[in-house]
Amino acid sequence: MRPLSLPCFHAATAWGWHFWLFTGASIAWGLAMYLFITLTARRGGKWLLLSVVGVWLTSAIPLAALAWFMEQRSIRALMNPIHGSWALVWLDPVILPILVVVSGLAWRRIRTTSPWRSPLWLVACGILGFIGAWLFHRHASSAYDVFQNNSPTNIYHDLAAYVALLGAGLYLVIPVLASPGSVSPRLYMATAILTVVALFLLWHEAAYHLAPSVYHAETDWAHWGRAFSCTDADG
Repeated sequence: MRPLSLPCFHAATAWGWHFWLFTGASIAWGLAMYLFITLTARRGGKWLLLSVVGVWLTSAIPLAALAWFMEQRSIRALMNPIHGSWALVWLDPVILPILVVVSGLAWRRIRTTSPWRSPLWLVACGILGFIGAWLFHRHASSAYDVFQNNSPTNIYHDLAAYVALLGAGLYLVIPVLASPGSVSPRLYMATAILTVVALFLLWHEAAYHLAPSVYHAETDWAHWGRAFSCTDADG
């Protein structure tokens, strides 16, 4: 058998260009959805429906699609409400959309001259979301082997969903909780309670670790590289 061509050899022996393209696209999508969620939620009214859709398009829907298509996993098993990840099943598709709606309604009560409405706060939360996501990805890597850590669902969750949802949470929730005099008591209490519930679900996730295979399946990126970069003529 003759030697592999250069593209095929690279795909068979390294993560390959497709891995880095996926990683870059995940980061770009996370930042884009961060802007989409925050800019629609703070306008209130009918825009809140778009912010809810944005939350679903940021986490639950893409993760389920990636698990099914690229990791050949059962969506039903992944989204198990009892034995699965509480953060994935309850936090991302249920609690966070409600929190976005409530904090978005409260945002309309914050004064237009408030520093929370400045572009600087928007940029700062986006940067903090990215830094937090990267630190989380680095910290959580010890729980997985190299193939699980670099699986499509893990890369997307840490560098796209985490960027958008952490950044949007900081941007929308902190100003509401820091402005008790501007926000109605009901919206203030609802935002505070939902924030506590969200933090509890995150704590539960950290305290009761599931088996790594429940979260992310081992993925051989070289397989995708051969599929994308090689042809039968390459050997």
